Amino acid sequence: MSLDAALAEAWGDEAWDDMDGWAKISRRFPIPAETLARLYMYGRFELTPDERHALIRRGQGLSFTDKYRLYMNHIWKLYKGPLWPAEKRLSEYVVNVAHDLGYTWYHGGRGGIQVGEKILPPALTGITPRGQAREAERQHWVWISPAAHLASHYATPEFTLNGQLYRVQPEGAVTVDPRCLRLFMLWVDDPELNVDLARLVWMIQEYRCESATVLEVMAQDR
Repeated sequence: MSLDAALAEAWGDEAWDDMDGWAKISRRFPIPAETLARLYMYGRFELTPDERHALIRRGQGLSFTDKYRLYMNHIWKLYKGPLWPAEKRLSEYVVNVAHDLGYTWYHGGRGGIQVGEKILPPALTGITPRGQAREAERQHWVWISPAAHLASHYATPEFTLNGQLYRVQPEGAVTVDPRCLRLFMLWVDDPELNVDLARLVWMIQEYRCESATVLEVMAQDR
């Protein structure tokens, strides 16, 4: 099964079709691919090359779903710290592409926030509807996504009561979710997935910002 087919099966055809094509990103990528590749190969990351390769060896021969679960569980459990310098630079490149492509940003969370009001991080509100924000690194950020279907998932009762989906304008610094970046970096290394760096940008759907202003309160299915 191809990577595209596996992702469509795992995430749903409709969600997959909503994403911008990786070829479009390849044409408009602002930094030469060789520069990113050198940074990726020789930069310092929270996961060392030996750790990445050991984890990838564990995943060889697994189905796409099982491989994804293995990588995700490992990253979510062990690598919770802030972005390292090389990770920050990769994150900057990804965010530059997102801005260049004119992404629309969404946030799913607690309801009751009105158009024009700000969504603030847990460090300022004391509200941690998903519990994840108890981690120190997540206290100071608001999570956003260019994928409405993904953001709306965090407005469901599974994560928060009286949740709501919003279209937002990020404020302050925007970065890739560190664990999301680290997860997909494994995909670049994995020879069974064969993901290049330009496609990596397309696949990343979880970002964070210092705060966000609500532009629209979105209707959503319950």
